[in-house]
Amino acid sequence: MDGYSLSIMKKQQFKIAKLTIAVTNITEMVSFYENVFNCNFKKNNFQGYTLYSSEIAGIPIQLCPNVLANVVAEQNRQQFDFVVTDLNQIISKVKAYNGIVRGEIESLQEGKAVTVVDPDGNTIVFIEKDH
Repeated sequence: MDGYSLSIMKKQQFKIAKLTIAVTNITEMVSFYENVFNCNFKKNNFQGYTLYSSEIAGIPIQLCPNVLANVVAEQNRQQFDFVVTDLNQIISKVKAYNGIVRGEIESLQEGKAVTVVDPDGNTIVFIEKDH
């Protein structure tokens, strides 16, 4: 897709869906965030692992065991998930601006999602919700 085609596309709308932090010391991290940010985590099971979800400053946050997230220290330790209106448009822009699409579009309960990697190696998840 050329730059002209990208520029005439409908403007994308963005909203933070969730912040995921890959953690090594889950017990210490839960304690830190609960006490420093006055939040209460709820336990969620995913693929045999326990994840912890809460909200900080109006942003949903999830603590994920690094063994599941498999985040390498050279990469980001936080990952934003963005809800978008057009996933295919985002994929085109990611590819056009030196990003990498990691894997295929995945089906979720609420819609579909894709993980991308920015030029510095940080992962971002884009979600298009079913209407």
